[in-house]
Amino acid sequence: MQSPLAILGLLANFVLLVLIGAASLPACSEPSEPVDPGVRAAQLDDLYTRAEGLVHYEMPQVTLKTQKESFSLDLEEHWKNSLKAQYVTFPVSRAYYDSVEVGQRLESNFDETSFIFDGEIQSYTVTVSDKGFGAMFCLVEGSSCTEIEAADYAELLVLNTSRGLLVQRDASESAYYREGVQTMEEAHGNSCKVLLESYKTDLTIDLYEHFKNSLNKLDYEVEFPGFLCAELQPGVILDSNFVGWSLFLSDSPSYVTYEVKELLVAAE
Repeated sequence: MQSPLAILGLLANFVLLVLIGAASLPACSEPSEPVDPGVRAAQLDDLYTRAEGLVHYEMPQVTLKTQKESFSLDLEEHWKNSLKAQYVTFPVSRAYYDSVEVGQRLESNFDETSFIFDGEIQSYTVTVSDKGFGAMFCLVEGSSCTEIEAADYAELLVLNTSRGLLVQRDASESAYYREGVQTMEEAHGNSCKVLLESYKTDLTIDLYEHFKNSLNKLDYEVEFPGFLCAELQPGVILDSNFVGWSLFLSDSPSYVTYEVKELLVAAE
């Protein structure tokens, strides 16, 4: 028979599941009306006036997988671990992209606490799950990059054919800048190396779970493009993913956070 605390925990999970399900229901909304041509022209004019540069990057990206691995013959346990695995994709430098392979393990931490107190043999790992390239369209203002839509980028280039304030710096690249403006690479360098930390947080009052999580944080190095480095300060949270299957397959719901722990090498 389950203890009152266990029953209370199950009821809390059920309530949370209901709330999340309700929040995920599609909202009833009327079809969006087409944008007035005059309004659109004013929007583009504002963007063009602000733009000191327009850049189309084919950005190297790496997808990382954070997962618990159990040393067990229990197939159900492995199935649960695979369902609760978390994935996050980061833009990276080309050098870092070339240096890692799909399936490569970046960090692994043996769960000593579970072994000592629960007799379970398991570890937490971060591996490279996928690699690829993704388009990123950047409007340069000062030394910062504001991501814009592909349609905005294309229409701004059309507008530039008549105004001509932005000049293509290199015929082999989709990069246009005003006269005298530094490129993003000149302003920020090509890359910086960061120590990231991944950790799990359980939505529970069980102090033992919080204690285990504090001992199973994962630290690993990632190299980011230079123009992002100014934002990568210690304590900055890059992503936080709710573990959806934890509602059904764990004692408590949880989420995984990806946080900047340390700037190892500044942009260069």
